[in-house]
Amino acid sequence: MAAGSLIRSLIRLWALSLMLSTVLVAAGERWPGSLPVNPGVVAALVLGLPLLQLLWLARHWSLPGADGSGTGDGGESQQ
Repeated sequence: MAAGSLIRSLIRLWALSLMLSTVLVAAGERWPGSLPVNPGVVAALVLGLPLLQLLWLARHWSLPGADGSGTGDGGESQQ
């Protein structure tokens, strides 16, 4: 993935997160009453997305040359 493409993807993700945050704040200001705090729901909301991101990164991450397309000069001697 080229650096420009990566930066565009990160900016797109950041903008999406900012829009979601704005919508949640607006919804919170219009909510008629306070919600009870449920620790299980809070933990799922706080940890859920980071865990999904971790799983996505672990699935899509690859080291240079790990897929066989590298040059093979990872420090080993060529004989």
